[in-house]
Amino acid sequence: MKVLLVDDTRANQLIIGKYLRDMGHQVVLASDGIEAIAAFQSESPDLVLLDVMMPNMDGYEAAVKIRALAGESEWTPILFLSARVTDEDIANGIAAGGDDYLFKPISKIVLAAKMQAMSRIVEMRTTIHEYAQAQMQINKREAEERELARHVFDRMTGLQNLDHEWIHYISRPSSHFSGDIIAAETTPEGDLHVILGDATGHGL
Repeated sequence: MKVLLVDDTRANQLIIGKYLRDMGHQVVLASDGIEAIAAFQSESPDLVLLDVMMPNMDGYEAAVKIRALAGESEWTPILFLSARVTDEDIANGIAAGGDDYLFKPISKIVLAAKMQAMSRIVEMRTTIHEYAQAQMQINKREAEERELARHVFDRMTGLQNLDHEWIHYISRPSSHFSGDIIAAETTPEGDLHVILGDATGHGL
């Protein structure tokens, strides 16, 4: 994954960055909340590791702004990094848009476990998103095909010809559109020809 690592301490950037690279992740660095927002916009990371206490803009404010940038349709995991984690800190982090906490000094084993868990969540969400997009395309295509079929059938059947004093009918498709046909035409000699076509389940 591409990981945005945000920490104002160079030593933490080096140590945590090495841990992440050893795990096979790509690392993008930022030193405060302002840089984090800019990097999030330009790099589109898969996950954000965000220090809480930083100059210029702290991690909580940065998380709120990152969530606002991503919008409701996109979700990027945010894990806060902090040496001081109380119940209130955790509550504030979740309220700001964070998903989990890592306690400093960072354990490589715990970091690897958190990254693996978040990676699974990202993959699951990506799969769900792709399925939803594909389903939307299928629904759109089916709606277009139904509308085209309805237009063709209306032209074929000449529904205006059913407006005849001898013809009374009720047509109620079981779905949005069916292949059943009611058609009528008057010949030049004045004869009325009517056809009922049951195509549902038989193919057209």
